[in-house]
Amino acid sequence: MYRRLVNLIGKRNREFIILFYAVLFIRFFWSCIREDVGGCLVFDKFCFWTNGILAFLILLGSAYLLLIDHIRLDRLLSGGRLANILYIIAGILSVPFTLNFLIFLFYPDPAQFAREIFGESDPESETSLLWAIFYHFMDPGNQQMAITHRAKMWTLLISMSGAVLMGGVLISSITNLLDRRGSNFMEGLCRYPYNFISRPSFGKFVIIIGGHEMVTGLCKDILEKNRNLDNIFILTSSDIAALRSNLRSRLRADEERIVVYSGYRGNEEELDALHPQYAEDIYIIGEGGEEPLHDQLNMKCVNYLSSVMPLTDKPVKCHVLFEYQTTFAAFQSSSIRSILDGRIEFLPFNYYETWAQKVTSDYLPIEGPSQEYESRQRVHIFIVGMSRMGVALGLEYAHMAHFPNFIRDKETRTRISFIDMDAGTESGYLMGRYKNLFGLSRWRYCSGDCEGIPWNLPERDFLDIEWEFLDGGVQTPYISDYIERQAQSNDASVTIAVCLPDSSQSLASALYLPDIVYVSENVRQILVYQDMESSIIDGINDKDMRYSKLKSFGTAHETYDEGFIGNDLKAMLVGGVYAAAYDMIASSASDENLYETLKDRFEEKGLREWKNSKIWAKWSNIYNSGTLKVKMRSCGMNVKDFDILRKNISLRNGKVVFNEEKIGRELMDRFRQLAEVEHNRWNIEKLLMGYRALTEKEMELFDGNLSKEEFAGLKGELKDKASRAHLDILPFSELIVKDSGAEDYDYLLSLMLPDIQEKSVSAKTC
Repeated sequence: MYRRLVNLIGKRNREFIILFYAVLFIRFFWSCIREDVGGCLVFDKFCFWTNGILAFLILLGSAYLLLIDHIRLDRLLSGGRLANILYIIAGILSVPFTLNFLIFLFYPDPAQFAREIFGESDPESETSLLWAIFYHFMDPGNQQMAITHRAKMWTLLISMSGAVLMGGVLISSITNLLDRRGSNFMEGLCRYPYNFISRPSFGKFVIIIGGHEMVTGLCKDILEKNRNLDNIFILTSSDIAALRSNLRSRLRADEERIVVYSGYRGNEEELDALHPQYAEDIYIIGEGGEEPLHDQLNMKCVNYLSSVMPLTDKPVKCHVLFEYQTTFAAFQSSSIRSILDGRIEFLPFNYYETWAQKVTSDYLPIEGPSQEYESRQRVHIFIVGMSRMGVALGLEYAHMAHFPNFIRDKETRTRISFIDMDAGTESGYLMGRYKNLFGLSRWRYCSGDCEGIPWNLPERDFLDIEWEFLDGGVQTPYISDYIERQAQSNDASVTIAVCLPDSSQSLASALYLPDIVYVSENVRQILVYQDMESSIIDGINDKDMRYSKLKSFGTAHETYDEGFIGNDLKAMLVGGVYAAAYDMIASSASDENLYETLKDRFEEKGLREWKNSKIWAKWSNIYNSGTLKVKMRSCGMNVKDFDILRKNISLRNGKVVFNEEKIGRELMDRFRQLAEVEHNRWNIEKLLMGYRALTEKEMELFDGNLSKEEFAGLKGELKDKASRAHLDILPFSELIVKDSGAEDYDYLLSLMLPDIQEKSVSAKTC
């Protein structure tokens, strides 16, 4: 019975402590508002008995912890929370309150006993027994004040209890609280509530979920672009000490604005502790390395956040990293807005794709200095290693490597050559993933000298990209000889990208390339994938002219760039041109000042409609915007040429019309070439995003006498089906016949290229 009672008291100790503090507070408050403290004898007796009984129960509970429940005791003493200290103080206070209660019960004159232990000889003195006990409990050095034998014994007991509990337990607990609090913060174990009291300390904050290698670069980019940001909260299950070391080395003073939580992102309670409802932005990047279920866990976070976020006119941007390109491609070309509308703005991105975009945008151009209509050079890209980075870079080049000389000579089409020790297997995976693309592409597989290997030709050969898969490494003789021949050929503009998964292997392969590639003017650059550090390449590139063409890329801490992840002004402006043009063409409008109308509308239209655009439409515009510089360099047109075109283009009944007499034949031809290059690029983009060309049987459906509405309805129906067939995946010459008017969008986008470039550059300058 006694054991059950003590066990019950020990487990209910928290409730007793809360009541104990509540009665003390009420008694203190009552004393403050009354001049006559003893003016309510009934209330004083109630407080005395309540505090005494509660103190006795707390003392029993403390004894239970001390003698029986050692696990809970250790947890209490080692905890770094203020509440734990309040429990300990209540346990310590229970001793003098219990002694006061017991003395009152067993001694007939408590006031006389108080005078004895307090050293007060005046029999008329009204010394408080509780105060006398507290005096010796707090200061054990005054035991000589006791004037009777029994008082000395009690004073010794009280003083020893105070010395142990006050000087030992309480001080060590407070010291431990401070130590543990600091240790918990460094280990990411602290959690902070978000309420009207603590809200100012949160301020404006951003959430990063995951400790991926890119997290330091991501933090740096966020802090540089948002100087008024107060905090960044990072939730990660990775090594906290290593993460803090990386943050400290790269961010220095800005590290104080970063709060790290140690936790698992699959735990909903951990996500709730981040208070995502109040964040400015959310970045779900996951953990680094070969984390199993990386993409599934990230998507699980997205689904949970969408369920707890409030409906709002301005949903929080949620940037989500997908490690695998297949997952990323699926979200690029689909829409999940039905579950996310009004809650979060879903912005998927891929580590390798992001770096591929940075390379194609910021590094040297892959084409020669005069890659125009008359050029006889083909762009030839060697990708060494069909790793995730290698495939991503190859596909990114397929998006952008489109030039007008292909229109004149089909033999100048861009060639992308993958080199891999297991090219047979890897090429099968790639072609299976993008079967619609390779069903219309020229390609070949070589396990020896490619000179005698025929190309696999599609039934309809109109794409301006061709593919090679070379089995072996750069040290393989036939591959080495092939690279050397291309480097010496004046008919090739060569770029080599070494993308082996291991950084040291990538570096070694780049250094073992044929000597000619380092000195040939036909080799534009040698890109070397370095996922962790680029110091070696940066060093030899700077000091040795032999290796001046080596350029490192892919370092994790420099990955993130918001401009490539759904917030690029160029992409918005491209979308604005299409939206403004569609409004005028679909309404069969007429406008003699077509350029001026587009110029007035496209920026506002793009910025306004970007938020509501579907994911696939955003990525389509992002890919398109990445090719603007290439088109401007290769179109052979200057500012004066564009001015002539602007003055001589109009819209009549929804159809773009040129005054070719005033434009001139040569300029008109160049402008048509520019529009055709855009359509060739669009063909590749749609095939990469999973669309396919129509079959002959499907094409026959459009040969009848369809009205304009029936034509558009049938075209949309085929495009939206699961098979995703698109009528406009055609050569430009057939597009004009099969879907007359569709080419007008290519013309209008080409017309607005200088304006898009100008506005995006001026925005960056500002």
